[in-house]
Amino acid sequence: MKGNVIEVMETAKAYKKNRETEKGASQPSLAKGEEFTYEIIEHIGVLKTSSGGWTKELNVVSWNGNPEKYDLREWSEDHKKMSRGITLTPWEAKTLFDWFSERDMTVDAAEEA
Repeated sequence: MKGNVIEVMETAKAYKKNRETEKGASQPSLAKGEEFTYEIIEHIGVLKTSSGGWTKELNVVSWNGNPEKYDLREWSEDHKKMSRGITLTPWEAKTLFDWFSERDMTVDAAEEA
């Protein structure tokens, strides 16, 4: 248990350092209600499609011309509307992947829904 706490603390420190480096290169954030731009650079896959046609997707997206990030959210069929989602830098995605790789991710068919 103690080893896990130390590992998490080290990961948090590395994350903070990485975020500080990224902030120096990023553009200022937009005010509430201000328009933004996005470009889907790479479509990685669809996790789920709802009865209304929206799809939960993993993509690589550039928001407001900033560096590309991994993006997980639901999109309308024409990709003009989206839900709230999560974006991850490549470093964050790699860290998350490593964490999942260390776990037993066996699932039953009943758990897929």
